[in-house]
Amino acid sequence: MKPTVYILYHFFHPDTVVSAELKKGLAQGLVARGWDVTVVTSNRFCRDQEAVIECLDEAWGGMRIIRVPRKQYDQRSMLGRLKNSYVIQRGWLTKLKQLPAPDALILGTDPQFSQLMLPSLRRIYPSTKLGLWVFDLYPEILEAQKSRWISLGAKLLRRLLKRFYRPVDLIADIGPCMKQRLRDYAPGAVRETLVPWALAESETGGVVDAGVRAELFGDAKVGVLYSGTIGQAHTFDKFLELARLMRRKHASVAFCFAGHGNRYAEVEAMVDPSDTNIRFVGFCPLSELGKRLSAADFHMISLKEGWEGTVVPSKFFGALAAGRPVLYDGAPGSDIGIWIRELNLGFNLGSESLESIAKEMNKLGECPEHLKSWQGRVLDSYQKNFSYDRELERWDQVLRLTLER
Repeated sequence: MKPTVYILYHFFHPDTVVSAELKKGLAQGLVARGWDVTVVTSNRFCRDQEAVIECLDEAWGGMRIIRVPRKQYDQRSMLGRLKNSYVIQRGWLTKLKQLPAPDALILGTDPQFSQLMLPSLRRIYPSTKLGLWVFDLYPEILEAQKSRWISLGAKLLRRLLKRFYRPVDLIADIGPCMKQRLRDYAPGAVRETLVPWALAESETGGVVDAGVRAELFGDAKVGVLYSGTIGQAHTFDKFLELARLMRRKHASVAFCFAGHGNRYAEVEAMVDPSDTNIRFVGFCPLSELGKRLSAADFHMISLKEGWEGTVVPSKFFGALAAGRPVLYDGAPGSDIGIWIRELNLGFNLGSESLESIAKEMNKLGECPEHLKSWQGRVLDSYQKNFSYDRELERWDQVLRLTLER
């Protein structure tokens, strides 16, 4: 008989937001490995706040999808997200009481504070193995906010919330720094680092589309791309500083910001007409993402100081899957900082001087064969350490081992 697993997450197919795509990949991978999968989600989309998914219970892709309806509180505000979280958690618990107990259940960290459900899930399913896949660590994220009172309140809340983790049998983090932050949570739980793979993978890292490259970087010898969200967790000042340094050195290096987010306009406003090597383009559909990622030579990734271990920007894995080294602005001890250092995946603007990085990038622009060789090593590292097939094999193994405990 197939082992059964429920996956609980706020957004799911047909939503194409990155986190929904990752949960879809998890569900599909477990179906392919012999699991009977049921996904419990909402009837809303992450970005299109007016759209509603009408079908609340359907069979799709070898799995069952159950959608709990919720009202539309503004997902862009903290209060709106908290209201949505309450409605979703209440709706899920009501629905789960009507469903048979699965062998395992995987809870995601959207909606916010979903860990509050864990004691109730244990009461509903006393013998089910409960897993938590931590993408966004709340309230620790709030501790990193600039507001002194929000940070202080989050610290007090963190102490109170630790007890909600006690029922967990498996805690899956997405990086070594996050694992360290979670070390005191649920002492008896199985702990594994299971990273979010790239949505666009290729055995060769993808072919460079000349038209896409020209759109992003013109005729520059080296193209540096920031692809994805520019949000509260990200910083960009050093990228602009590096771009201006390269311009003053007359280096053939172009920087492009491509995506969306609540701080995208802020970055645009900091760039003036003299910044001739900095460009902006908008969001692209998922079907075109692979071409865009492959068009660059380097990818920019950032994480503000104090945020390490609370999130890991998913764009990091997309860059590696395209075989592209990264320019990272973040703490050396963060998850990405550790991987860059251990696996030689790029430059860290948080621990290396901009002058030395500019010098090395200029050399690579003049020696394209060296840059190509480095890109090949980055792709190989991704395939060995972070790929979809590798992570799904580990998910299957970890879940089955957890069932045996």
